[in-house]
Amino acid sequence: MKVFIKIDQYGELNALEKLYKTVTPQFQQIIHKALGNRDPSVSYRIGVRRGEWPAIPTIFGTTSNLEEERNFKIIDIDISLQRKEDKKSWIFPKFAEDIFERRLKLANLKIEGDTSNLMDKVFGKYESRDKISHYIGRKKKAPESLLKLEPEWPKPWCDFLISLSKEDLFSSWLGAAWARQRVGKEQISKPIPQEKPFPWDKVYWKKERVDQGLLQIASKKSTTVTMVWS
Repeated sequence: MKVFIKIDQYGELNALEKLYKTVTPQFQQIIHKALGNRDPSVSYRIGVRRGEWPAIPTIFGTTSNLEEERNFKIIDIDISLQRKEDKKSWIFPKFAEDIFERRLKLANLKIEGDTSNLMDKVFGKYESRDKISHYIGRKKKAPESLLKLEPEWPKPWCDFLISLSKEDLFSSWLGAAWARQRVGKEQISKPIPQEKPFPWDKVYWKKERVDQGLLQIASKKSTTVTMVWS
């Protein structure tokens, strides 16, 4: 029979130090002793914040210490949940969906049918343009301050981007980014695009710039605005 033991709030043992200065280290050392036994039938998972795990984990009742990779292995959740280049390897979306589903069940809310993409079904999906409306609010800033138009750009291009911003602010931001990339290469004296799709609407070009654009527009609005993730 194999046993899996989860120990959370390991760092809270440090809070007892003010009351029981001689006892607190012993609590932690007892946990270390359990890990040091290396019983193949028992596995442990310990929840610890950064800086709470001792550099030298002493084993209770001995002068020995635990050895990393021999007695324990550190898994950094921040690193594990970071987005890699391959979208298929992303862990966080499934992690967030799982937590959301568990909390709905805990609140005794009925979940009917397919539970995949549960957050989209409950909250709806925010498109880029919806997020921009959330960021800029009712009082829109002047397009020039959001687009960061360069003074050396041809006036027809600036007028075009400002006009486009009244119809589609995000497209105009992408257009400004596209124009900025062309400076020093083809320049932006080429004819202004007259119809969609614009050069910056190409999927391969815009996919790496969407989040950056939303972040910049949000930061222009206010220092207290929160990002909307979907």
